[in-house]
Amino acid sequence: MKSFWVQIANQLHRQRPVHHRPFDELAILELRGAILRCLKMLSKWSGKPGTDPQPVKWMELDTSSDALLDGETRVVSWVWFLEDGMHVICVVEDTIVQVWNLVSQQRVASFYAGGTLQRACKYVDSKKLLVAGSVSIVDADFNSKDVFKVWEYQWDNSSDVRAMVEMTIPVEATFTFITGEFAGLVYTDSPEFVDRPSWQPGYSDDLNILVLDLQRPSIVLNCFTPLSIFDQSHTQNLRKNLFRMVRSPDHIHLHFGETLDFLLYTYSLETITTLLTQQTRPHNHDNPRILLPPTCKTSFQLSDDQSQELPNGLWTSLGDSCLWDGRRVGFLSGIYRTVGEERQHVLTLSALSIEKVGTPPLQDKLSMTERTVPYSRSLVYVRPQEYDAGHTPDGYWLMSQPNWAKSAIWTLAPSGNRLQVEYLVVGRFPDVPLDGAMEKAASVDESEDKEVSASPFSRGDSVVINITKWIEAGQRVYDLDLDDCQGRVGLGLANGRALILEFV
Repeated sequence: MKSFWVQIANQLHRQRPVHHRPFDELAILELRGAILRCLKMLSKWSGKPGTDPQPVKWMELDTSSDALLDGETRVVSWVWFLEDGMHVICVVEDTIVQVWNLVSQQRVASFYAGGTLQRACKYVDSKKLLVAGSVSIVDADFNSKDVFKVWEYQWDNSSDVRAMVEMTIPVEATFTFITGEFAGLVYTDSPEFVDRPSWQPGYSDDLNILVLDLQRPSIVLNCFTPLSIFDQSHTQNLRKNLFRMVRSPDHIHLHFGETLDFLLYTYSLETITTLLTQQTRPHNHDNPRILLPPTCKTSFQLSDDQSQELPNGLWTSLGDSCLWDGRRVGFLSGIYRTVGEERQHVLTLSALSIEKVGTPPLQDKLSMTERTVPYSRSLVYVRPQEYDAGHTPDGYWLMSQPNWAKSAIWTLAPSGNRLQVEYLVVGRFPDVPLDGAMEKAASVDESEDKEVSASPFSRGDSVVINITKWIEAGQRVYDLDLDDCQGRVGLGLANGRALILEFV
């Protein structure tokens, strides 16, 4: 009986995510519920005439009730859904971290980060929540330092959040990652932008990877990759932190994005774990550093017909990369263009396959395989008329990454006032073949211009949702997150509240 429901879930997963966990691990009732929710969301955001895409329920989480805030109202700068489908993290002014239960609408835990949370990651299972992050701390004399921290909260009791790790690092982390067994961070310490601490007077000009054993927090693996190993054309980008990283279940991927082509370097988590288990000495700054080059270098090239037909203009990279469907790294870019007298907003998803990336034996860790593979893009066209893409108060595009999702969410605001969010746009990307070979472009209605209809790109659809009913005029939105499995959208507001919209 269960195999029948697993087969249905696998078929639906091509169209939209069904559940964050593997289907074989779910009880039959849980799997059936996830399938039903998926079918409802397929209809909800189908864009078909007569289908109402509006949320069916909404809630506001009042973060100002936290004793850590002394009753003050401060902006909700992060909204972060957990993969368990029951909880959300709200970060207030990048300093106070709150965990909320979405079923009871109650705050279950909160803690002070000790400074400004810069980069963070999370891990959740049935027993605990782990949060790791790079924190910038400024003392009373305006001296600053960067610290890497890990916190733990157990679900089965109401105990306080436990600080597991606190370690000073030379600079702010560029990337953080965590599993149930270890946590880590990546940083570069180039003379381009770093003030050296007194205990480390020289510049290494390396990409540094620190990994901590959460069962033995004093044990730290200190790895490095000389920047000279990377292509010379990207060395300067590495020194200036102009690169992106994302973690898949078995690897960490570092990549550079160009207008057409991408270059991705892969690190093996199996190799890192093996090296970590071999560490026995407590961490100090005299511990030997271990050379750790990438195991694989992949060049992704766009097919000739797509590269020739990609809409012309200045493409803008939108946020960090993400793990799109577990098998591909997803990277969003956007552009405005004019067709006739009509202005269009075009969003493109580049899907970079990370399958068949091997892990060499540990004794061969200096070897790096190289490969060239095709990749594809899918496009979503939006005609915003008198609207522009909404922005956060600090100037970033207000949107969510399609992490384990077939959709991305972004916002629209009136032209000339990009902070006044009025609409949500749901961009739904079609499935893209892993080998980069594109299927025939999706059909478009007769109102589409011929240039779009003749495009070799797989074309996604979009649904525009008016949210002025829930966001009052003048209210600023600081963050946006999407849980595509549960059909939820979260917005962090300037009034100290997190707005949660539920669509099923």
